[in-house]
Amino acid sequence: MDRSIIRVGERALRMDAPVPPDLLAEIRGRVALVTGAQGELGQAFVRGLVECGAAKVYAAVSHGRGPEGERIVPVKLDMTSRADVARGVDLCPDVDLLVVHQPPRRPILGLGRRELDTTVYDVVRLVHAFAPALERNGGGALVNVLPSPERGHRGDDLRAPALSAAVVAMSEAIRVELKAQGTAVLGVHPGELGAVAPRERGPERAGAARRLVRRALEALRSGQHQVFADRHAEEEWTFTRDASPALAGMW
Repeated sequence: MDRSIIRVGERALRMDAPVPPDLLAEIRGRVALVTGAQGELGQAFVRGLVECGAAKVYAAVSHGRGPEGERIVPVKLDMTSRADVARGVDLCPDVDLLVVHQPPRRPILGLGRRELDTTVYDVVRLVHAFAPALERNGGGALVNVLPSPERGHRGDDLRAPALSAAVVAMSEAIRVELKAQGTAVLGVHPGELGAVAPRERGPERAGAARRLVRRALEALRSGQHQVFADRHAEEEWTFTRDASPALAGMW
């Protein structure tokens, strides 16, 4: 396994690796924006950032209500709406830590252009909109919570792994692009936590979300590039990465 990778459940990080230039050394005092804050993992990120000392956390929701509390500022932001994204940039000019998270949802018409728009193009548009603010505020960091592939997608239908390949390629392209402006980029692979139909619900799942958030924020401070919630998430990422050339023409 790549030693630059940290998995939830591993207690120790590699300590002898050189510190890369894309490092967010401290969460305390940061101004964060978390999209999809109405979702379970989005809420966990909001709470975790506050606990780590963030000065302010914009909790962006596309519908319903997100978490509330001291240093939490609710914001209406639907990632699929250009108007909402533009308004969000104006409402949150001081952001230096962006957490892009989309709560999982079941496709209505099956995998297709709509899913590609939601998981790739909408994310790229949001990141590009907030990149100038991140640069202006010192570079900061982007935490990109990648969607989890549907379980058992390695059958005859290659549309799901093709979508995963597009997401991985998009995430790595964003990392290269933002590194030039001093923005650290962390990919978070939520595994079962990002599944549309999770096997587990309740306190155990909520606890897993909190642990993943703590590991993600620890990884930011340690200059990591990827965080995996579980072995399944790591295996899926490895499969997608290795299969990407063969899947590149699917879309």
